[in-house]
Amino acid sequence: MKTHVKEATTTLVTFLALVGTVHAGIWFSLFGVPEVTVLNWPFHYFWFVVGAWASIFAIYWGYHRVVDGIEEEKRRLGDDHARVEDRPPAVVGEQSRTERG
Repeated sequence: MKTHVKEATTTLVTFLALVGTVHAGIWFSLFGVPEVTVLNWPFHYFWFVVGAWASIFAIYWGYHRVVDGIEEEKRRLGDDHARVEDRPPAVVGEQSRTERG
């Protein structure tokens, strides 16, 4: 897969994950289930104070790791391309002529 397609896909998935996280936070804040508790607090309070921030951090961390990998791949591809372009084409032609005799 091309690197720009990977970047676009990663950004789209991250955007959808962030939208899902915000939507879950709104849903739990408005329609939270008070009988579910975490550390003796209603779950929607816990989600608002801790869960949303932790999930957004986890999403950012995952996105950052994937994008760093894509950037490294782009750098590697650029180096390979530059190495091929730096080689003068006459050298290749001369080698083939000398091999033929």
